[in-house]
Amino acid sequence: MDYEVLLLARTVEEHAAGASTRQAVARAVQHTAGLFSASAAVVVVVTSALAASGLLLLKVVGVSLAVAVFVDATLIRLLLAPALMALLGRANWWLPFRTSRPVPRPARTEPTSLPGPEPEPSGSSRPT
Repeated sequence: MDYEVLLLARTVEEHAAGASTRQAVARAVQHTAGLFSASAAVVVVVTSALAASGLLLLKVVGVSLAVAVFVDATLIRLLLAPALMALLGRANWWLPFRTSRPVPRPARTEPTSLPGPEPEPSGSSRPT
């Protein structure tokens, strides 16, 4: 669920910055796919470790959770949700009448530029 929120938040940020729905979805997937894949890989490895247990119940739980996380991360979060958003186009941004009050626009969460070193005051000399 958290990863889906990250994907949707990134999509909304890109769309608010002026990208079309397809471009916003593509950029959001581009920026979040590595996080999804790495997190899913960690969970799959950890839950697969339960399969090495001597108890049958832990083996079943470990393998089933590993398969469920893998399917969820790859098929649902990285393929199905972005594809559905790309197909829906402008319908993604529709709000029902009752909730169509002004919604605050999201701010970019990344800095536009990194701060550099502060300039030295002019006229001062450094001792060597």
